Formats: sequence, C-alpha cells, structure tokens
Amino acid sequence: MNYRFSAKLALLITVLITIAATSIHPAATVRAQSGLSDEQLALLERVVTAVTAVDDYTSYVSTENTTLAINGNVTLAGFTQNILQNQTLDKTTTYILGDNPNALIVATYTSESSQEAGKTVSYTVNAEARYVEETLYFNGSVTDGDATQVDLPEGWVTVDDVTTYDIFDSIGLDNLLERVGAVEQDPTKESPLKDLELLKKVVTNITVEETTLEDGSTANTFVLTIDLASLIANDPNAFGGDSSSTALFNAFEGQNVEATIVLDADDNPWSYNLTFGGNLVDADASTLSPSLAGATLTLDFSFSQSSELSQVNEEIEPVTAPEE
Repeated sequence: MNYRFSAKLALLITVLITIAATSIHPAATVRAQSGLSDEQLALLERVVTAVTAVDDYTSYVSTENTTLAINGNVTLAGFTQNILQNQTLDKTTTYILGDNPNALIVATYTSESSQEAGKTVSYTVNAEARYVEETLYFNGSVTDGDATQVDLPEGWVTVDDVTTYDIFDSIGLDNLLERVGAVEQDPTKESPLKDLELLKKVVTNITVEETTLEDGSTANTFVLTIDLASLIANDPNAFGGDSSSTALFNAFEGQNVEATIVLDADDNPWSYNLTFGGNLVDADASTLSPSLAGATLTLDFSFSQSSELSQVNEEIEPVTAPEE
C-alpha cells in the first residue's frame, strides 16, 4: 500500500487553471490539535502501527485503483474557458523483497482532458514494468484513443531515469524503486498515515467497526476524518509542497479527506481507501498565481484511491526479465 496522497494533484489543477486562463486571450496558519479522546488516540496509534508494519513485509501483492476527476471553468474579462481532466489507474504490483528484490507492475492508465482550443482528447495505455537483478524494464502501448497525446518508448526498454516519460510517473515507477531499495526514499513522500503526531493534529474523528471479510474472517474497519486545510497547513508536502498547493487547498476550508483502513484480526492491513473532493464557486484565481489576476475559478474535483493486499509474506514466483 502506498498510503500517500497524489503529489501531482495540486500541480495538475494549477496548471489546468493557468492554461485555461491564458487561452482566453483578452502562507497558512497551523491549527491546534484535534480534540480526540484517549480511546480515539489509541485507535489512531493502532492504525499507524499497522500501516508502518507494511515496510517489514517480505512479499505481497497490491491491487490498486486511483481515480481523479476535475471539472470547472476559469472566467476572465467576460470570457470563459472550460477545464476537464479525468484520470483512472488500475494497477497490480507484486513485491518480492529481501537480499535480491524484484517487482512487477501491470497497469492500465486512462486520461481524458480538455485542450486550449476547447477540444477533448483521451487515450488509454497498457503498461508493464519489471524490476529484476537491479534493472528496471518497461513496456507500454496505447490501446485506445489518440496515440499522439502520449509519448512512449517502443517495446521493452531499460529505465535509467524515471522522469523520461510522463507515463513512468503516472504508474509510479519512482515508488517501485524506493520500495525495492534501489534509490533512497524521499522523506517528503512519506505517508501521513505513518505519522502519529501529524494525525493527532489533523484527524477530527476516528471510528472502528467490526466487519467480515470475503473469506469469513473477522476484521476491523477504521474510518479517519482528516481536515483537508489543516493537513496542508501541517504537512505542505502532502499535495506538492509549494505556495500554490497551500493556497489552493486552503480554499477548501471545512472539507475533509476520509481514510478507511481495514485491519484483520491480528491488526495487519488488508485494504484501504482514501476519498476526498471539493468545490469552489467564483473563487479568486490569483491566489494560485499572479498571472491569474482578475480571473475567477469555479471547480469541482474528486479523488479516490483504494488498495487491497494479498499473498502477504507468502512465497511468490520470482519476476523474470523480459526476453531479448
């Protein structure tokens, strides 16, 4: 489980807004700690302990779905430009860790977006990545939509730089390299759900309810309500870590992130789901960038990410390098 909010989200929204505005052609206060009871603080500690324990797993499979939907418009000098961005990622990642780590990603990524001329374009990429013997391999192809909208290497290639193609970032090759220990982990990308002191400040409520899994076993479902603006104030890196990120998400005052984490009877993570959304009506877009002075922003966005773990610490067939 990644347990990390999308760092690209604020940047993506800001870029979309800026593009929309320019195509028309005419510091936050840290909040006080939340008032959780001793019982709720104990529940919070159980969640953090469980999430952190995933770092010690020797093998597992993570099945993940991420969706992002942005719809709105920017108005400047009487002219309006629409904003549209829909992204979906379905991904299964297999990790075999230890002295000779290897990993496998099988993913489908779909994007739909509005362009400067008001045109909407979309495409779908099927991708696979393998980490074997300290080498990262990638293969991807456009299976639907406009292939001119995405830049891809041809056939299987070795990846020396995960910033070479946007699709590398979209399917999380940087996260894979960090997980297998090929590169040092970026501390700014650490999950907020591993930081107990941070959560004490930003979680406004936590509940737990017993549930039954598909195999008939008993589990506990923890639901955390996280104040979105407070999270950004206390952890600016949660959504990109720049001034426009803070300004953007502080505009969604009073709106929440909901994190649902299912732990089995032994408090091992089984699944999680993060959801949040927001809306703005005729907001001052200049808070994001001086170039947007005079523009107003109306925006609806939603983000969700879910993941389920399986084959934890089980023997998994090693990943092999692609054939030459």
